[in-house]
Parts: sequence; structure tokens; C-alpha cells
Amino acid sequence: MAADGSALAFDAKQRQMSAPFRPFFLIAGLDAIVGAAVWLPSAFGIQAIGPTGISPGDWHRDVLLF
Repeated sequence: MAADGSALAFDAKQRQMSAPFRPFFLIAGLDAIVGAAVWLPSAFGIQAIGPTGISPGDWHRDVLLF
């Protein structure tokens, strides 16, 4: 670390450049939580996935294959 503060200026610049990406990490984390909250009940047969008539196990298998 330099005594003149140049390392601190570098850290501030790096932080400034990475700031726009922070909301996307938050949104991705929230999307994972919501996706798991929707998927888990349907995977265990507690809740149907929609008016398709497909069982949750068959739907999940189809999604994983295709």
C-alpha cells in the first residue's frame, strides 16, 4: 500500500465501476428464492403447476430434458 493514497484512489475507482452490477446480483438472488418457492410445492405434489393436466413430476422431467 502506497503512503500517498494512490491505492485508496484505485479502490474507489474499482468500487465505482462495479456499482451498476450490484442490483443484478440482488435481482438474481430474489429470482432464485421465488423460483424455489414456486417449484418446491409443485415438485412434491402439493400444488398443481397450471391448467395443463401434467403432473408436477412429469413437468419437471420434461423441463430438464428439453
